[in-house]
Amino acid sequence: FFALGGDSILAVRVTSRLRAAFGTDVSPRLLFTHPTLSALATALGEPGPAHTADLIPALPADAPAPLSYAQQRLWFLDRFEPGSTEYTTLSALRLRGPLDTGALGAALDGLVARHETLRTTFAEHDGQARQIVHPAWPVDLPVTELPDPTALDGFLERTAATPFDLTTGPLLRAHLARPAADDHDHVLVLAVHHIVTDGWSMGVLGRDLSELYAAALADRRPELPALPVRYADHAAWQRASADRAETELAHWRAALDGVTPLELPTDRPRPAVRTRDGDLVTFTLPAALTERLRERGREADATLYMTLVTACQILLARWAGQEDITVGTVTAGRDRPELHDVVGMFVNTLVLRSRVRPELPFRELLSEVRGTVLDAFAHQEVPFERVVDAVQPERDTSRTPLFQVMVALHNLDAEPPRLPGLTAEPVTPPVRNATFDLAFDFVETDGGLTGYLEYNTGLFDRDTVQRLAGRLRVLLEAATESPERAVGALPLMTDAERRQVLRHGEGARLPAPDTTFPALFEARAARTPLHTALVARDTTLDFATLNERANRLAHHLIARGAGPEDVVAVRLPRTSQQVIALLAVAKAGATLLSLDPELPRERADFLLSDARPHTLLADLAEVPWDRLPAHDPTDADRVRPLLPGHTAYIVYTSGSTGRPKGVAVEHRQLVNLCHDHERGLLAPHTADGRRLRAALSASFSFDTSWEGPLLLALGHEVHLIDEDVRLDPEAFCAQVADRRLDLVNVTPSFLRELTSAGLLAPGRHRPGLLLVGGEAVTPADWRELARVERASGIAVYNMYGPTECTVDAVYGRVADRPDRPVIGRPGGNLRAYVLDGALRPVPPGVPGELYLSGAQVARGYLNRPGLTAARFVADPFGAPGERMYRTGDRARWDRDGLLEFLGRVDEQVKIRGFRIEPGEVEAALLDHPDVTDAAVTAREHAGRLMLVGYVVPAGDRVPSADDLRLALRRTLPDHMVPTAFVPLARIPRTTSGKTDRRALPAPPAQPEGTTPYIAPRPGTEERLAAIWAQVLGVGRVGARDNFFALGGDSIL
Repeated sequence: FFALGGDSILAVRVTSRLRAAFGTDVSPRLLFTHPTLSALATALGEPGPAHTADLIPALPADAPAPLSYAQQRLWFLDRFEPGSTEYTTLSALRLRGPLDTGALGAALDGLVARHETLRTTFAEHDGQARQIVHPAWPVDLPVTELPDPTALDGFLERTAATPFDLTTGPLLRAHLARPAADDHDHVLVLAVHHIVTDGWSMGVLGRDLSELYAAALADRRPELPALPVRYADHAAWQRASADRAETELAHWRAALDGVTPLELPTDRPRPAVRTRDGDLVTFTLPAALTERLRERGREADATLYMTLVTACQILLARWAGQEDITVGTVTAGRDRPELHDVVGMFVNTLVLRSRVRPELPFRELLSEVRGTVLDAFAHQEVPFERVVDAVQPERDTSRTPLFQVMVALHNLDAEPPRLPGLTAEPVTPPVRNATFDLAFDFVETDGGLTGYLEYNTGLFDRDTVQRLAGRLRVLLEAATESPERAVGALPLMTDAERRQVLRHGEGARLPAPDTTFPALFEARAARTPLHTALVARDTTLDFATLNERANRLAHHLIARGAGPEDVVAVRLPRTSQQVIALLAVAKAGATLLSLDPELPRERADFLLSDARPHTLLADLAEVPWDRLPAHDPTDADRVRPLLPGHTAYIVYTSGSTGRPKGVAVEHRQLVNLCHDHERGLLAPHTADGRRLRAALSASFSFDTSWEGPLLLALGHEVHLIDEDVRLDPEAFCAQVADRRLDLVNVTPSFLRELTSAGLLAPGRHRPGLLLVGGEAVTPADWRELARVERASGIAVYNMYGPTECTVDAVYGRVADRPDRPVIGRPGGNLRAYVLDGALRPVPPGVPGELYLSGAQVARGYLNRPGLTAARFVADPFGAPGERMYRTGDRARWDRDGLLEFLGRVDEQVKIRGFRIEPGEVEAALLDHPDVTDAAVTAREHAGRLMLVGYVVPAGDRVPSADDLRLALRRTLPDHMVPTAFVPLARIPRTTSGKTDRRALPAPPAQPEGTTPYIAPRPGTEERLAAIWAQVLGVGRVGARDNFFALGGDSIL
């Protein structure tokens, strides 16, 4: 059967005729498992008498006609959103030749007379929706003259945008457009509401129209077969078949148990309520590829459609980073032959769920999908609406239920009507609506396939969808050539695209960092000895003085035996002494470990025991300054020669196990950062030789503090911000203004506080160069920074770099991408890769894990060889022996080769089956006018995870939890709205200025609300209150409390 061209849809047609001929219920699966004529005949046995009892009975003429389940859903949606045109079906035919408009009008009248659904309206009686079938009425056929052929699209759009009234009708509208006043060129447009038609019906209407027009021209009776049943008969029969459907529902409950939504990486945040604006991308699959797809299918006893579904599910799994993939498909819903010529909404939706395991060969996954499709078709009589009711997926107004992507193959042999004297060809109307996030529709044409990829424009850009279509073709080519290959290894890019993606990730080529950091600083001090170098609260030093003092302290350390690969711990106050000590340790060739004097004793003890420093500098009063040499130390002075590969410093970062890990950074990595910042970051702003006055506000316990010494080595003036000023927004801004500082480098969350304190306010001095880093920038903050750049000329850079890649590895200017946050491109001599779980580059737009390689990858973790080996891995794209660092951050390339940061791999939380990025919720909270700062985290409460929002009020008014929920629900889906809100005077920060999530307080046991407590009345209210309190884990429940405001959700 399949070798002769059979497929899923034709199998349904055959089995419906077999049911009538053999008098038994025949499943499409029987044909798939017995595809040869002899095998099927043996399985069927001898024909028996027809099962008249199973025929659809006629509804008594005076009986009220119910709605079918599919009609009921569309009726509800129309009541919910009156005037929506999402379910308007538009069909357009270009008619060339002498058109008889009178005969066409008669043919249209004949269609309405023949098909009851075309003269049906809908009404409610006693709370029940009913079909009202009216007598035949004449069809209006207005003629519109189009000024030129280009006006046709606009005419079709206006026609599609005119809503139907389901209560008054008519639900069929006909229009005739005549382009450029040509009597021999017309476009017939039929607009029909989907509640009375479907794709199959449009083919029926076309065939009937051909005969009715021919009969009107010849003035004869049309020769059309009688219709054995009416649509109303089908709807009543479907309602009466509830018992049979109940047994079928068991299959769907099991098949879709625990189904999770498809989390596609969208170009814009998903809105709280699904939008319906859409567009269409068209692509082709050539005949040779289509034939190979058929052949691969035949090898697995599968159809072309099953092969396409398999490929689409692989594509979606790779794009979304998920294994559990559900897609929808449509079935004609006409497996009974008496329904074949009836016009109406019979189409049913089926859900196909697969587990796309990356290691599974394509051929094996195709076999599994085949079984899934067969099972779905075997249980296709259950209306989709009943499946949704039975499965009860998580309530989510931002998505369609059960699946978000449709995959369909249309091969209904639909031909344009054959109208005597005319040539008719279909016109594709413009697509302006999208029923799903994405819909893959394939149509067989000339041996090949034309693909129509409909997409929601509220979620995706056109170029994203065009690239997706290209990825599908690459995947299909590979799958047909190597069906035994693992689906996770099937390419999504051509070799040329893969090379292009790798080129995107290459930073500028700079001279090799073949020197040490102290050599750079000493050369600078020799060139500009009298320029001011350091301004601190205790003193101001020029380069010569700063260099001399650092030299004397370096000789002191050397005299005590400290040299290369010896750790010197520095625990000094935030004065010029701290900077002098930093430079001295570097000059001695030793490894710096900075310890914050305010560090908790327990943590300080751990760092000292782990790093085992050779020397601890905690008080410089005993240093014999006057008796120490003042010259630059050389290898002749040092304990051992200093090489670029020696460790410059150790910085401890928090570990996932709670045990800090020390990152060892070498001089060559620090020197590369210096070269990169000089050429890539600072050069555009110092072209006139101007020296910058830079604020050094970072804690010396963090690697960002090394920006200060680097700026010194580049000849700029560094202002050390006092300890009591650096985290005080008002004092910080005052110091920037008083000292007229040019460069400020802070975290985005602290920048919000600085902005509120007036850092960027007009009318006062503002820094000309603003660097933000250490955290993700929210979309709202990014838009504000882009506005600041445009309005003030301030250059704003987003800096990204894990400690393991030496301070800053990737950066970009906000003006390069003002519409959305990006982290930019890798710095000089660095490479960035976005890879999948098997270390393969992913295409632009596809999320993956970010890896960094090149001249700033640190040596590794101190005394942690196992962890070093796990995070610093061999670079498969670099020279032999090169390593790359696994950042643990999710990222993707955009269309211009800029990196977008998508959050931490381990920071995503999963609540009620949905993956949630806390940063997205924080961004929505920050859009609230009464909120000036916010943080979001997941907390366990009553044995389940819930989202908690922490907010800092913008003024004296503290927004209530109910106000915040209401505002968030305008932009976020329900599952992303925090259950509890905690007002704070200030979001806690780490000493580096980042949000300190561990210091966020626990939420109250009872979520706060504005509803006053009223005790429940005895009886039902008291019992309900007790049940709610137990399930929700709250102390008490009042009579007027809202279940969802108390933390309830659809699972609870």
